[in-house]
Amino acid sequence: MGCYNTTGFVSGLNVRCSDPIVAIPCVIENDGKYNPNNYYTTSQLRPISLPLFGKYDDYGSIEDIEDTPSARAWKMSVCDDIEGCMNIFERSNEYRTALSKILLHEKEYLYEHNYEEIRNGLLSALDADANICLIIEHRKVYEKLIADKNDKAKKFFNDWVSFRQKLISKKCGYFRCYFEGQPFKPMSLLALEFSENDELTKEVELLSEESDKLDKKWGRYSLNNFFFAWQSGFYAYEKDGKNDGKSIFNIDGIADAFSDFSTFDRNIMKLNVGYRTASCNCGSQNDFNNNIIKFYGFLSDFYKEDLQDEYDEDDDERDDWNEEDFNEDEE
Repeated sequence: MGCYNTTGFVSGLNVRCSDPIVAIPCVIENDGKYNPNNYYTTSQLRPISLPLFGKYDDYGSIEDIEDTPSARAWKMSVCDDIEGCMNIFERSNEYRTALSKILLHEKEYLYEHNYEEIRNGLLSALDADANICLIIEHRKVYEKLIADKNDKAKKFFNDWVSFRQKLISKKCGYFRCYFEGQPFKPMSLLALEFSENDELTKEVELLSEESDKLDKKWGRYSLNNFFFAWQSGFYAYEKDGKNDGKSIFNIDGIADAFSDFSTFDRNIMKLNVGYRTASCNCGSQNDFNNNIIKFYGFLSDFYKEDLQDEYDEDDDERDDWNEEDFNEDEE
């Protein structure tokens, strides 16, 4: 198949060769089957990593990948050849979506890449039978949707990353965490508290005190509050810190990357959009952007004339930020 445009999964706009984009590698939920009930942003697809930034390569994937915290996290957790990995995700199609089948089928086409490095890296992060795909959006669309920074998310992820850095220094900061669990009460710390290593006692006491303080500060909040009802995700990082002690949490800017992606996730939910494959026109060289913009103009007029008096979601109490819940903090 030759070169072709793709479609932004949020905007519906065509993406053309060399357009600046954001790419998100995902696993397909429900054993690769269609789910008619889109309750959450992750009902169809679940991101396995933070977004990657670069240019559309005209073949359904990403190239000229920027050196961002998310790119460095992928290299640290999976393998150095990000473009080669994304090519594997892009090759998901109606005939095969399982990682192992795509790897086998695409081996001869990855001659410009280190196949074994890509294969080993992806299989260290995902099950062989995981169903995968790649979704793409214009970079400016992503930037627009994170423009209004969520102060609550920023504070949470700054605390979360800082605390995990300290856990990692004591070899108990593995990424694996439960989205519904207490983010500042990891089992690895509890295990360390009950160890009989006297040399660690004082340091563990200090960590435990900070754990208690942060747990009190954030109370009922967990990752599920910032990636609403995900339950799980970010599988690319699950072995973080286990082998050589290197950790994504020591990457400069990683807290902001998580915070921005949380804001993006929250805002696409408000647009009634989830992580999904492009609706139509993938594989085409046609550009229907003018038609799409005209239709969006109709939607704007329709809203103003017929719907504007309805309940405004911006008044939703779920967006309220109660500072009283966090008065313990900044002592």
